[in-house]
Amino acid sequence: MGLDVFHSQRELERVQQRQWKQAEHQMEVASAVDAKVAKLNCRGQDTRGVASHAARAWRHAERLFDEAVQSAEVVEQVKAALVWFDADGHLLSRGEAQEQLDKASAKLSGSQWSKVRRLLRDARTLRHLDRLEKELAEVVPEPMLRESLTRLWCFSRRLEQAKDEEVGRLGSLVAMEQVLCDRLCPQGHDA
Repeated sequence: MGLDVFHSQRELERVQQRQWKQAEHQMEVASAVDAKVAKLNCRGQDTRGVASHAARAWRHAERLFDEAVQSAEVVEQVKAALVWFDADGHLLSRGEAQEQLDKASAKLSGSQWSKVRRLLRDARTLRHLDRLEKELAEVVPEPMLRESLTRLWCFSRRLEQAKDEEVGRLGSLVAMEQVLCDRLCPQGHDA
């Protein structure tokens, strides 16, 4: 039975959404207590007990918000480890991806993240990288040409979806990789 990357990402997003909802709810609670303090102030009544409750509510809201922001950064790191290519267009190896997942998983604390941590440690999570690497090795046995072709493919796909400011940079990367592929193998287009 395979483990799809989709399921890991879905679980990440589910827990992250729950964290944001908790933070939003606590901010609403803190705001309501602040309104109560303001109301008591308008009446000229003692606000010491309610004000300390408001301060605690805001500290709790800030802590939940900080946790949600930190987990959002970790979720982005995990998503970057689950794709096929890194930012430079190199095909991620299982070892590199697992190392990134381990670093990110270590930052996910709390019982709400236990399923995510378990999914990220499962060997099946990175099976898509193993399959791709095996299939590429069968099609293009030369490692240097294979690496250049994968970067060319990656940059070409990014160029298709690029915004105006990225088109020039990605266009030149595609051109350089094309030249390199042609020099490594004149039949590079077939590969």
